[in-house]
Amino acid sequence: MLENMDAPWPEPLVCFAYMAGATKRIRFLSTVLIVPYYQPVALAKLTAQVDYLSVDRLILGVGVGYIDREFEVMGSNPRQRGAQTDETLAAMIELWTKERPSFHGKFVNFDNIRFEPKPVSKPCPPIWVGGHADAALRRAARFGDGWMPWLSTQEDLKRSMDYIRSQPEFRSRSRPFDLYALSSHPWRTSSPTNSWAKRPSRKARTGSSKRSRKWRPWGSPTSVFSVS
Repeated sequence: MLENMDAPWPEPLVCFAYMAGATKRIRFLSTVLIVPYYQPVALAKLTAQVDYLSVDRLILGVGVGYIDREFEVMGSNPRQRGAQTDETLAAMIELWTKERPSFHGKFVNFDNIRFEPKPVSKPCPPIWVGGHADAALRRAARFGDGWMPWLSTQEDLKRSMDYIRSQPEFRSRSRPFDLYALSSHPWRTSSPTNSWAKRPSRKARTGSSKRSRKWRPWGSPTSVFSVS
């Protein structure tokens, strides 16, 4: 039986490049781009080009994917998706930030190459990591400028942020870290006997109600929790 995502999903970076030419202020966020589906150097090039064309308006939201059939079609191994994503992100940061980048890993290798154009964003486009597994949280702490949870309660968010903060890579960081809770459904509860409350109206789901706005913030973890 074919898995159906209920809607067509266009290639985000192509769409962003198109929209960048018709806009001046809005920012573009992929929620999420599946990293293992791409060749790492090519993805770094595409991302840098969109950031360059949009003049620092790209936020790269990334995930590892979960649909086995898609991995099969793309020629990628789903059992290696986490390791491949981590290595790709490390290689892309090397390409974006170094004058003569070199990288030697299991999935990607290059040595003393020239990579242009560099992103306009410095040191590189913001990376927001999607997912709620501990591996995704560690990835956010290591590579991310933000974290995008999925189907998380308020209690989940606080536990996960504590876990992210406990990682050595996070404690040594100097740049800001954003929490983007758009993916947290405002009608979910933490009750074990009634885990899903009554589904709200379409108006509430699109952010028009006070309740929905409270669960769909973007900002520092402290500011997100302050409006929950």
